[in-house]
Amino acid sequence: MLERIYRLSPRARLVQGASYGALVCAYPLQRVALNRTAFALVSALDGVTPLRALVSPAGPAQLDELAGFLEGLVTQGCLAVRYAVTPLTALPEAAQAALPGIEVVVPVLDNAPGASRCLAALARQTYPRERWTVTLVDDGSGAPLAEALSSPPPGLPALRVLRLDPNRGPASARNAALFRPPEGPPSELLAFTDSDCVPEPGWLSDLAGALEEPGLAAVGGRVLGLRQDTWLARYDGECASLNLGAHGAPAGAPGDRIAYLPTCNLAVRRTALEAVGGFTPGLRLGEDVDLSWRLRERGFRLHYVPAATVRHDYRDRIGPFLRRKAAYASTEGWLRRAHPGQHLSAARRLPGVAVGLAGLGAAVGGPPGMAALIVGAGLLLGESGRHGWRNRAALRGGSAWGTVGAWGTVGALARRTGALLLQQCRSWTRQHAVLGVAVLPLAAARPGLILWLAAVAGAGAWGEWLARRPGLKPRDFVPGFALDVLGYSFGRWRSRWGGGFPVRGPRTR
Repeated sequence: MLERIYRLSPRARLVQGASYGALVCAYPLQRVALNRTAFALVSALDGVTPLRALVSPAGPAQLDELAGFLEGLVTQGCLAVRYAVTPLTALPEAAQAALPGIEVVVPVLDNAPGASRCLAALARQTYPRERWTVTLVDDGSGAPLAEALSSPPPGLPALRVLRLDPNRGPASARNAALFRPPEGPPSELLAFTDSDCVPEPGWLSDLAGALEEPGLAAVGGRVLGLRQDTWLARYDGECASLNLGAHGAPAGAPGDRIAYLPTCNLAVRRTALEAVGGFTPGLRLGEDVDLSWRLRERGFRLHYVPAATVRHDYRDRIGPFLRRKAAYASTEGWLRRAHPGQHLSAARRLPGVAVGLAGLGAAVGGPPGMAALIVGAGLLLGESGRHGWRNRAALRGGSAWGTVGAWGTVGALARRTGALLLQQCRSWTRQHAVLGVAVLPLAAARPGLILWLAAVAGAGAWGEWLARRPGLKPRDFVPGFALDVLGYSFGRWRSRWGGGFPVRGPRTR
């Protein structure tokens, strides 16, 4: 079972008035009015006791409603939350016999050694052996894999090998397992990983344990690096887009900290996956983002559970690394067109416009350039001013509300503006780094433009570091980040010039 453990943010406090209370947050600046019931609930949050125990004996519907209310406060920055998964292996043997059935699906293309390594890791799973099976989908490998995998490792449950010919891509390979005629009662859950991944022993138990939460349709786990022997492997192990961090969170909805769940570490209820028609057939990349967003658009809930971990054999040579980042970026335009609701609001783009105007001013120079800088600064000040005005209730004085104070307000608005600028510089660097390198020769006569490019790149790297907090030395992080953004921005612009991302692409390995 997925347990939610809430506490007040260090920058928030509860205050009580004559007839009701409020939650006042110094950063981000806001005041949330609470009725008596909500005030009592928030007052009981201690960072130790799970929500389920605080509101026992609440039913599932009431628990979902309360969790939704508290998750909204987490999103607003007023609360902090920690998620824990109750281990299924601690259940009595009779209860373990009633655990949901799981079908583990592993698509493979020309990677018999990796598939053997993955199956060996699956054989060490702590989930009861009689409650799960493995389906390996040979997606048109040059040499069929059935013979190479004819001797599965000891401890592995029933293994089925499906052969597709010709190659159809990972989305269609997973659909082949989903829609094939069952040889017995269909499993309640499907778990997905890849042949270049090594699941840790508690992987299935943690995924299935989280899905004991009735309202969840899909959960995904953390993807760490398999090897640490090169600087590029260390960088990708910490900063790859598949590694979603050490903190759990809801996933898939616009505004969620976790944008999607990767299919190399995913478990989905069969009913939910069938309801959205499975994976989009023919997708070679981005099928996990597309599936996550389609599930959310149909009203299903997703959650990220970092305790369920797999180790991924990331690319640690520069050429394959750059090609993979460019390939990931090629999906961006197609995904945005297929899911327009995932776009940021115009208000959140204002800092990006300000950064662009600063670059324009540095490039043009003279009075027009100064005018562009002034307009950009005005946009930032105006956006911060509007935010402060919308949340002016937090500034009210008096012992009942505990005013934030003038200097607290200035500090909150300055921090918010700085955070948005770092976020936009991070986005600009990832999307346009290759263009920045291309214009460097033209910028030789414009020292201001070179300084602007250096400032945006430095702020982008700093924003990435703060967002991820990787356990890396700068000598590993800096060159890795530079290659990452160059490869990604090249793929993004190449897909634009080439007419977008093709749903049906070439063979992938």
